[in-house]
Amino acid sequence: MADIYMAAAAAEAAATVKRRISYLKVSSTKLVEESVEQASTYIQTGDIDNSAVYSQTCMNLGSTIDSAIALNEVPSSSHLLQLRLIVKEVYRRKTELLQPSLMLLMLPIKAACRVGWFADEDIDDLLMMAKEVSYGFSDTNKMNIEPSNAHSYISNIISRFYPKMKVEKILASFDVEAGYGTFVADFHISKGTLPRHCRDLVSD
Repeated sequence: MADIYMAAAAAEAAATVKRRISYLKVSSTKLVEESVEQASTYIQTGDIDNSAVYSQTCMNLGSTIDSAIALNEVPSSSHLLQLRLIVKEVYRRKTELLQPSLMLLMLPIKAACRVGWFADEDIDDLLMMAKEVSYGFSDTNKMNIEPSNAHSYISNIISRFYPKMKVEKILASFDVEAGYGTFVADFHISKGTLPRHCRDLVSD
């Protein structure tokens, strides 16, 4: 009898998870489209020229795009057309002060290009804009954004201070010189790069 109850509980839990995922997918797409429509309104009214509105718009768009990509969702074609025009408008208005906010939008836009949100003829322009925005941040030639095994001394240090923690792979790393600067590295996490017990945390 206990086995029957456990099986029923497991089935109910699985159904709940499926419902939750379906809800999140609908919500993520809707949030992207709402953010796109709001940004379009700000551009039409000229409110986008206010630095606070500009920054909030970039952050809202970037956040919702990230969520949709994580759930393998794609907004409607009309909203993607609007999004491409919005990116061009906010890029055209970029200043040194607003560049960090714009970068928070361009990183998800790069990811959206990778997963096929935009037409091939638009991708080159969007990636060019993302690359030029990144020039405003400190850069280094000694950067690795490919998964790699941790050096043994890193594992030794980690195990000394965090005995229950194990370093599996390093997803991004770069060497920097002493001083001040902001370094940006975006990378893609696939299930194949993670240990089996962590693969449920990411989607393909």
